[in-house]
Amino acid sequence: MKESFCKEDSKRETTKYRGMGIRWNLFAFLALFTVFVLLVVYIFQVLLLAPFYENEKKNELKLTASVIEANIKSDELKKTIYTLSGDYSICAILYDIDKGHAKELVSSHISSGCVIHNIDARNFGGLYNKALASDGEYMKTYSLDALSSTVYVKTINDDGKNYVLFLNADLAPVSAAIKTYTMQFRWISLILLIGALILSFFMSRVVGAPIIRLSRSVGRFAKGKYDEVFDGNGYKEIRELSDALNYASDELSKNDALKKELIANVSHDLRTP
Repeated sequence: MKESFCKEDSKRETTKYRGMGIRWNLFAFLALFTVFVLLVVYIFQVLLLAPFYENEKKNELKLTASVIEANIKSDELKKTIYTLSGDYSICAILYDIDKGHAKELVSSHISSGCVIHNIDARNFGGLYNKALASDGEYMKTYSLDALSSTVYVKTINDDGKNYVLFLNADLAPVSAAIKTYTMQFRWISLILLIGALILSFFMSRVVGAPIIRLSRSVGRFAKGKYDEVFDGNGYKEIRELSDALNYASDELSKNDALKKELIANVSHDLRTP
């Protein structure tokens, strides 16, 4: 039996300090949250930058076409096209289609590498036919030497009159921006992880101090110091636990006093004939 108790005591001693403390647990949680935030930023700012940029440029082309279609009868149509072309850096050509013949109404040429201002009539006809076969709109991206260029074709019908609108937007290369963001991402990751470590240190001092004091008091209490007073300063849960431990300490102190008194009385009775 004595050997069994010794083994239990030895086991308690070996498992006493197992596991991480509050400081490292806080750092682990903060580090995981930091990694999650960085992962989200990396996905949206680096991996998805090019698709988002291309999608935004395509939306600008569709928005421009919708505004031009809405102002097709306006006396300010030409001014509207020039304004939109300058605001969104979009080349534009509007044709009036009459009996299979195309007559240019408005042309805005803002880029020397503009595709729609550098293709022949045959390619124009091919794009127009594809738009007709695709419910009145067609989009195609051309890969040029240094960049890509997206052409959007939209057919417009207004009171029996037919028009076709060609819009063209250059897609600037984003590889340089991705490299810059990647370098910034590395530095931001390092700074945030260091910040998480420092923050966890200070948080552990604030959050963990009442727990550490309580743990030390419990250690003294476990060694037989039943008059130990548990400090309840801190959080609500710590105060509740301290009150419960103080109550247990009082009860054990009373029991210890009664035990000593009983032993003293029994010893006295045994010594007295």
